Amino acid sequence: MLYQKLTGELSIHLTDWPVIKAEYRDEKLTKQVEIVREVINLARSIRNKNRVKNRQPLSLMKVAFTNKDWNELIEGFGDIIAEEMNVKKVEIFEDISAIASLKYDPNFNEIRSLYPERLPEIIKAVKSGRFELSDNEVKLTIEGAAESFDPDIILITYRTSRERDGADSTNIAGNKDMVVSLDLTITEELKSEGLARDIIRNIQEARKQIGCDIMDRIKISIKGDYPVEWAEHITTETLSSIEKSVAATTTVEIRGDDGESIVISIEK
Repeated sequence: MLYQKLTGELSIHLTDWPVIKAEYRDEKLTKQVEIVREVINLARSIRNKNRVKNRQPLSLMKVAFTNKDWNELIEGFGDIIAEEMNVKKVEIFEDISAIASLKYDPNFNEIRSLYPERLPEIIKAVKSGRFELSDNEVKLTIEGAAESFDPDIILITYRTSRERDGADSTNIAGNKDMVVSLDLTITEELKSEGLARDIIRNIQEARKQIGCDIMDRIKISIKGDYPVEWAEHITTETLSSIEKSVAATTTVEIRGDDGESIVISIEK
């Protein structure tokens, strides 16, 4: 190779991918990351479904696992989950019933795909509750005999106590391994914090657009009803000072949930 002849070294682009030694693998950590990632994915699906942006802080997330060993496995990861999903507190429960009740239904599409010739009897067995469900299989009692089937033939849904009372339950998501619930109540305090985060994000983006270096200080003026109690945090995060008026290099406009606009003028 020309590069090797000139330098005496082999280019990294021409070397084989390194083989990781087996003793370097941490199976426990791998499982912990897998669980945490799935918790976050479920929580994010709740936010997306309800159109609650991730920069809007929420007060509480509840988590429970079908495998109780997982509680201890992810102990100490609560702060990471809370930071990633922007919630004030994460509670992990030992029993799913503390968060929701489970509802089992036949998964018609899977039954029709996997066992088309046995569709009626499988549906009847599931609806009658004659089954035992595990991670790898479901055992149905059909004509007095237990038979093993793919666990995907059962559709699991979760209902919160709010839904049982007739209220909306879009604050919950789950799979066969876990259930996650978010408190979507946005108090005035949480609303103010979310708006402050939005202001900071927009100012930081404007800093980039006008060519500010990372340590450059700027001046800003804010017109509109913004959370004054967060002013110090806003100026600290954006290296800015709030003035009555500035010689604007650029302006940004933010609209709150109530439709009112906040106009921020920025002087480099």
